[in-house]
Amino acid sequence: DFSRQIPIHHLHCSSNARLFFYRSLAEKIGRTGLREMEIPFFGQKSLHDRVTRIKGSFLQTVQGIHNLRKYASCLKLRALIYITQENHGTLPELTRFLSRLGIDEFQFIFSPGPCGLTGHGWSELPGLHDLLPSIRKTAAFLTREKKRYSLTGFPLCIPRDLRKNIIDPNHPFDETITYGKKIVNDRQERLKQKRKPSSCRTCRAQDLCEGIWIKYIKNHGIPEFKPN
Repeated sequence: DFSRQIPIHHLHCSSNARLFFYRSLAEKIGRTGLREMEIPFFGQKSLHDRVTRIKGSFLQTVQGIHNLRKYASCLKLRALIYITQENHGTLPELTRFLSRLGIDEFQFIFSPGPCGLTGHGWSELPGLHDLLPSIRKTAAFLTREKKRYSLTGFPLCIPRDLRKNIIDPNHPFDETITYGKKIVNDRQERLKQKRKPSSCRTCRAQDLCEGIWIKYIKNHGIPEFKPN
C-alpha cells in the first residue's frame, strides 16, 4: 500500500514464499498489484532445508507457490537458483519440477554465496567444465518450454554458446538503497570480489566482462579461461 503512494512504477519483491503457505496471505498479495516475485532455491528438499536452516522450508515454499498460482495468478514468479558443488548435477531435475509447479522465469546464479548464508550449509562453486553439461541440458529444456532464463556471475568466455543469456553487463538497475540511506553501487561491490587473468587483456569482451570470482580462482585456477 505504501509503495503505491510513492509511487513505484514496477513493483516486485523477493520472498522465500513460505508465508504464502497461508491461503489468506496469498489472496491478499494477489490484490496488491504486485507484478513479480523472486524466490530463491538452493536445491531440492533436504539440501534446500539445510542451507536455509529450516526443516520443511522447501515443502512450505512449494505450497506457497501453489497458493500464489491459484490466488495471485497475474503474478510473475522468478526462481533464483544458486549453483553449488552439491546441487549442480541436479539442476535439470530441479528446473523441470519448478517449471511444472508454475515458475515463469529462471535465473541461475554462479556466486560464492548468497548474502547472509555463506558458511551455513553452503558449498563451494563447481568447476565450470563440470557444470556446463547440466547448464546446457537445463537451457535446452527451458528453450523447448518457451520459458525465459538468464545466467549471472559467469565470465563472458564461458559458456560461449550461452553467452547471450549472461546478464551481468546489462543489469537495468545496479544500485541498492540500504536501510542506512546509503546508495551502494552493486557492480563496484561485485568487482571487489573478482579478478581478470592476464590472458583477458586480449579478449574482445574485455570491457564488458566483470572477470572471475577470486574464490573460484583459488579453488580451480585459471587454465580453462581463454579469451574470445
